[in-house]
Amino acid sequence: RTGASECGADFVGELFDPFNRPLCSELSMSEVSYYSCKLGDLSGRFGVVAPDQDKKIKISGNVSEDEDSSDASGFCYARLTPEALHQRAMVFMCNDENETPLFCAPFEIELEQLSL
Repeated sequence: RTGASECGADFVGELFDPFNRPLCSELSMSEVSYYSCKLGDLSGRFGVVAPDQDKKIKISGNVSEDEDSSDASGFCYARLTPEALHQRAMVFMCNDENETPLFCAPFEIELEQLSL
């Protein structure tokens, strides 16, 4: 889907925020952690993205609680899982004052049976 009419709130809903937290962009980068801001605020967590010379968008990083956090029990103690994103969508928006939606897509889960 593309544009504001196809990627509006009717299709994508609200920003994913199960913990009722502020936007990540309202915090300093040193304050941003898994629980400190909205899980769905990826630009606030990772910064503004732009296509590379091959016109591909690459984002490095993950949305999880670090293993060395005081309350963590190990690597990826708390993380976004496919189940948490089921029936949700990702939206890429312009970095303008209106945050104009460019394109969006739903997360889909496919189950595969493994052969042993």
